[in-house]
Order: sequence, then structure tokens, then C-alpha cells
Amino acid sequence: MEEQIKRIYEIIERREKSNEEFGKWLKESSEDFNKRLKESSEGFDKRLIIEQEERRQLSLEFDRQIKKISSNIGGIGDSNGYFAEEFFFKNLESSMTLGSFEFHDIDKDLRRHSTKKNLQGQYDIVLTNTEIVVVVEVKYKLSEKHVRRFYNKGLKNFIKLFPFFSNYKLYGAVASMSDPNEANKLAKEYGLFVLGQSGNEVEIINDNVKPYME
Repeated sequence: MEEQIKRIYEIIERREKSNEEFGKWLKESSEDFNKRLKESSEGFDKRLIIEQEERRQLSLEFDRQIKKISSNIGGIGDSNGYFAEEFFFKNLESSMTLGSFEFHDIDKDLRRHSTKKNLQGQYDIVLTNTEIVVVVEVKYKLSEKHVRRFYNKGLKNFIKLFPFFSNYKLYGAVASMSDPNEANKLAKEYGLFVLGQSGNEVEIINDNVKPYME
């Protein structure tokens, strides 16, 4: 009987020892797992931060390139516009005529800002004699939108900004280096001079004009 009890205690002791060793192993394994998980998480966070910074730098570089391209395109547009204005101004200055009209004076880039009238305007070329004033809107490439804005706003405000010409007959003209049919057609309907380029000369596409009436 005593021998059996002794064996039972030995078995219990071995089990307790085994449980203790298993618990120790489990704790160590859990600590090791947590350590590896933390290291893995830190490594992932570092990679994520690096990737985010790389994407940010690429985005900044992309924005810089877009701004550079936009600036170059804008510069080309400005150069084309300047070339068109110079072309028509030099030709009109040389002839001082437009259709059957003869002129005494020509102005370029005429500007005025009236705070009293809350108006401002800029006119590419203005031809005058003692009775007539012709205002010329120059575009490298003319559009219907340009024609409408010039007729409904530019010409409308001209006499208000320059009341000196209130007793003059006011005519409008659009000039372009290209030949946009729809824009030219609209300008003809408004009774505007339509000017184009023919080699080194100014071509009068339409001279069936009428004075501007508000």
C-alpha cells in the first residue's frame, strides 16, 4: 500500500514538473514570438515610411515638371501673341490704311483703368483720323469666344474709357495669323473688319463693315 502511494506521488510530482517546464517553455515561446512580431512590425513601419517618402518625392518632382512644361507652353503662347501684334502693327503702320479708310495716327497697346467708372481695357491697335476710330483685336489664333468678348465688352467699353472719341464713328477689327472659318464668319456678322496673313502682307478678308452701335 505504501509503495503504491509513493508511486502516485512520484507520478504527480513528474506531472507538476512537466507542467512547470511546459509553462516555462510556453512563456519563453510567447516572449520570443512577441519580440519577433515587434521587430517585424518595426521593420514594416520603416519600409512603409521609406515608401511614403519616395512617393512624396516623386509627386513633388512630377509637380515641378508639370509647372515647367506649363511655363514653357505659356511662354510659347506669349511669343506667338507678341509676333502677331508686331506683324499687324508694322503693316498697318506702314500703310496707314484699312480698306477705303485712311488714317493719321496709330497706337499700340492702348490701356486705361478708370476707378470712377470701374472699368479697364487694353486695345492692341487703334487707328484714327478726324472722324473715324478703328480698334483692332489681335490674336495668333482667333476663336468665336474672342470675337464675342471683343464685340460685347471691348468695343462696348472703348468710348466709355476714351470719351474723347465719343463723336467718332467706331469700327472694330479682328486680326489673326490663322484662318478660323467660324470665328471669321461671326466677325463678318458683327460687321467687323477681318484681317489675316498672306505672306508678309496683311490680307483683308472682310471689309463689308458697319459702325459699332451699342
